[in-house]
Amino acid sequence: MLPDQRASYVMRHQPSGLTTRQRFELFVQRVDELSRMRIIQSNGLTIEWQASFGINQPAVFRSIEPDERDLRDYLLLFRKFISPDEPVFVRSIHGLCHKHFTTDEMKRHIMDCQEGWKRRVQKSGIRLKIDGKDLTPEHIADLWINGHYFHDDVDKAAELSRILTPSLLLVRQEFLNFIAEATRVIGATGFTVKMALRDGLVNC
Repeated sequence: MLPDQRASYVMRHQPSGLTTRQRFELFVQRVDELSRMRIIQSNGLTIEWQASFGINQPAVFRSIEPDERDLRDYLLLFRKFISPDEPVFVRSIHGLCHKHFTTDEMKRHIMDCQEGWKRRVQKSGIRLKIDGKDLTPEHIADLWINGHYFHDDVDKAAELSRILTPSLLLVRQEFLNFIAEATRVIGATGFTVKMALRDGLVNC
């Protein structure tokens, strides 16, 4: 990629029209909206699954999942936090916090959020490898959200269909686990940003 092409790419992927403070305030507002959604209020993101095997017995899989309508409604807002082009993209907000928070204590809280994202969101206890390709939880979530729920990308829909055939249960659980763990980090980040704004610990 040529230098001018890189610059153009960066410009296209930087949220425009908002100051840093406005982005912080919008982030807090959207996190508050997320917390009021029915799937959160009803603890509907709780996920359980079990697998049992026995000699001369068929394998039995059991899964408890969120209400599908509540999940779809939730994802409409949730996906803004994981989309790089959005002003509330959580990883971009983390970077702004390090740049504009004025105390080491508040920055440590954000570092904890970032560490939680690395340990609990980007990784899981299951390593999925299909057709020789490692599938990260973030990639799987992207396929579900943009290839299934909102049908934005036909290529992602095709890839999701291909990987679901041999591994439906594991791929689905990875997606739901990603949503639950990412929600925890987003909520903790929102609380930290709200406290920083309230206490005047932001230099913007």
